[in-house]
Amino acid sequence: MPTKEEILNYSSDLFLRYGIRKTTMEDVARICHIGKATLYKFFKNKEELFREILKSDINTIISTMQDRIKDISSVKERLRVLFETEYMLLRGRSNLSEVLNQAGEFADKEVKDFINDFFERQRRIIRDILSTGVKNGEIEVEDISLLSLAMMAAGQELYSYFKNIEDEKRALKSMDYLIETLFCGIEVRKD
Repeated sequence: MPTKEEILNYSSDLFLRYGIRKTTMEDVARICHIGKATLYKFFKNKEELFREILKSDINTIISTMQDRIKDISSVKERLRVLFETEYMLLRGRSNLSEVLNQAGEFADKEVKDFINDFFERQRRIIRDILSTGVKNGEIEVEDISLLSLAMMAAGQELYSYFKNIEDEKRALKSMDYLIETLFCGIEVRKD
């Protein structure tokens, strides 16, 4: 009999491939080679199973992004690495960004709250980077909260646009261009 973690791993692929709406507990039981009754001993419903998968994926994304930027001092480089890291992680989990968007539409309140928390945690990371840049005199920003929200939204749109395009270099170049363009407006000039 598989462990709870194995069930999460197997079912994660189903949710990523088919989405929350189309994946059934029967599908999960079949891919795990167990009966539905056994599956229900681990998870009371599809939403609980999905929450566990989502929680694990989101925590991995956030902690990986934080790890990759922690030793970088330049604000511009921290933002570049942050966006590239998230893109590469989402690309590796090809439909996760779609599942995140879809879950807001089809999932229960707890899942929606968790997804909103993910976006808030992501925005907070961006806000903290920008705040550090203002304190260090690297950038000037009138409304850090608003800019962090706009950057997060722009990043999400880029991820959505490039998720089905095989041209990884073009996607990363677009993210670099976004950061460069942004910095034209906020970077402190040292003339």
